Amino acid sequence: MLEYPSLRYIDASHVETDATDLTGFDVRTTSGRKLGQLDGLIVDPPDRTIRFAVVQGRGGHRRQRLLVPFGVAQLDFDRKS
Repeated sequence: MLEYPSLRYIDASHVETDATDLTGFDVRTTSGRKLGQLDGLIVDPPDRTIRFAVVQGRGGHRRQRLLVPFGVAQLDFDRKS
């Protein structure tokens, strides 16, 4: 079992890049299918790494949040995704 005792959640509106904050960014699969919007990030402060993207998706008639391993991610500022 993996343990990450130091993980912290950061809301997308508090994550700033050189160009913008990440509020309203779409999260897409490598094939371009939309999973939802970026809600925030799960970070590991001691390791200074991003572990997961928290995605606000839709599951039928209710909203759901997904944890997506951050791994290899790319930002497309023109398409906000």
